Amino acid sequence: PDPVITAIEPAWSIANGSTSLTVSGTHLRTIQEPRVRASYGGIETINSCQVQNDSMMLCKAPGIIPGEQALPLGGANPDEFGFLLDDVVAMRTLNRSAFTYYPDPSFEPFGPSGILEIKPGSHVVLKGRNLIPAVSGSSRLNYTVLIGGEPCTLT
Repeated sequence: PDPVITAIEPAWSIANGSTSLTVSGTHLRTIQEPRVRASYGGIETINSCQVQNDSMMLCKAPGIIPGEQALPLGGANPDEFGFLLDDVVAMRTLNRSAFTYYPDPSFEPFGPSGILEIKPGSHVVLKGRNLIPAVSGSSRLNYTVLIGGEPCTLT
């Protein structure tokens, strides 16, 4: 039987893509080269997936190119969102998908030089826009902040 996609979690990403997606379905082990696709403004983007077992695969959301119009803060749905699962045409566009893209976050510079000098143990405050998208529920962006190559604790 052909593979079928039954759920995508989370059902959103930032425009840049690369959000980790957990995709549920059936008969996923039969796919040789699984890929996720989005089409926005006539431009198709694709990213790869890794099948974990017959009912789950992990994907990185493909980015979209908003063009001259910025994405609204409340997000936008791509023209098409679906999967390239070898020759299975039915999963190419998931019309029931409510996948949403939100504007990419942006950070304010630390100052005119862009360099912040602090004492060890001091708190660093990052300011910016679109840091927490207007996603329903308790979903949050997965951030990793590195200072000197070392991950920081986010509070």
